[in-house]
Amino acid sequence: MNNCCQPCCFEDVISPCPAEIKVNAKFEAATKYFWIITDLHDNVYSQEFTTDGNGYGKIDTTKLPPGFCNPYNAGFTIQVKKTVESCDFIPMVFPIKYNCKCKSDRWHIRKK
Repeated sequence: MNNCCQPCCFEDVISPCPAEIKVNAKFEAATKYFWIITDLHDNVYSQEFTTDGNGYGKIDTTKLPPGFCNPYNAGFTIQVKKTVESCDFIPMVFPIKYNCKCKSDRWHIRKK
């Protein structure tokens, strides 16, 4: 079982890796945020993004290392902050509120 997440995370699958990942979590519309991706080796990647008019954001996977998204990747965690310096992660709201979103090799949802 993938242990990249805290118990209140949503797990999903990316395979093959698209040029961008749409994060279908509801944020404030037309607002700047930072996504933070942490892999199982504790490598951290981040980038600013702006939500669209509906509050959805996108992760530009071309900003990740080559080969990062592949069917053999053990998984990673996506978290969102208002500013890169902030210590507080913003909950992602799907049908249920989660603190992060994990991408793994299987479809599994764990809720608090």
